[in-house]
Amino acid sequence: MAQVTDTQPGRLSNAIDQPVKRHKWEININLIPLFKLQSPDNWAYPYLIKLNTINKGNKPGAVRFMATPYYLRENESFYGGNANLYLNPVRSYFRPTVVLGYEWQKIKGRFVFFYGADMSWRAEINNFHDNKAKKKDENGIDVTGTLRTKTVKNAVTLSPFMGAKYYLNHRFSISLESQLRLLYSKKVETITFNGSQISKEVLKEPQIATFGYFVLNFSYNL
Repeated sequence: MAQVTDTQPGRLSNAIDQPVKRHKWEININLIPLFKLQSPDNWAYPYLIKLNTINKGNKPGAVRFMATPYYLRENESFYGGNANLYLNPVRSYFRPTVVLGYEWQKIKGRFVFFYGADMSWRAEINNFHDNKAKKKDENGIDVTGTLRTKTVKNAVTLSPFMGAKYYLNHRFSISLESQLRLLYSKKVETITFNGSQISKEVLKEPQIATFGYFVLNFSYNL
């Protein structure tokens, strides 16, 4: 079993010089969302699993991966001034995500400096329908029917990153990394009323983030 020997109190030089013997598996939890320092739209992962490896030349590294679904369904009602039910929309939201990457590591005592890149795919499927929506027909008369909006977005990202980790002991560590996002996405939004298509929008969006975003990981080493 891999271990990191405890240091003597007050001996920072010993803490830096002590060798790190890594565990094979590492589970990382991103603490940034707990502090609400970044919006979920920045695509920072909620957790990450690392498989520590030794590549050719006896250089340490790690395979990084994560897969997670996200699903939300909500109902809401709106009452007009006459207390009659005016709207009854239902919305569902599904967002699966997969991340795969690799990092190279440089170890100095309890400190590990690392860099690499992640590839990720994320889909966003947003369905909305309202069975009591109103729309004017060609004669200007209000018609009550079912309004449906479906939005499907697929996106792939390449995220170069670099960071540093400190082993608290042989089981627990904490790390901070910064990533730059290169993204390409395609969104298709279709709106129908009583089964007839009203509109369809297709949006293709390449993006290079001009700012990095941060990940603060708390790790448990198996």
